[in-house]
Amino acid sequence: MKRCPRCGIERASFDTPCQICGYAGNGNNAPSGSVSEPSGLKLCPFCGEEIKSTAKKCKHCGEFLSDMNEVSSPPDKVQTIERTSKKYKLQLLLSTLLTFVSLFRLFGACVNVSVGLDGHVGIWGFGFIIGLIWFCAVRFNIWWHHG
Repeated sequence: MKRCPRCGIERASFDTPCQICGYAGNGNNAPSGSVSEPSGLKLCPFCGEEIKSTAKKCKHCGEFLSDMNEVSSPPDKVQTIERTSKKYKLQLLLSTLLTFVSLFRLFGACVNVSVGLDGHVGIWGFGFIIGLIWFCAVRFNIWWHHG
């Protein structure tokens, strides 16, 4: 039995291509970067020295080895992962709305107080503070859960 110089599997003859790797050579000449002996060695495609067939980096030249037959291609579709859930987005929207409406009404209430009308400054000030605290709490929660 002879071993295939590319994948190392035992074959009866080299008359037909290897069923595993498709190597169709006669077994006398090993292709570059393939197994050169049955001991599991291959030639480094960069420096030509013998290295283990499972090596990820050549011990002689230091180059990283990749599967020369494998060509990396970009994925067909790009998937976007939404990191912030709709619940947090809704809370951000509502807290921002409460903060700005309260701030706007607070300024209006201050103007009303300056002309002698009751402007409910305390209520709008309280709404503004609650809106800010709520907004900060939601932002912290997003940071805590999503990094």
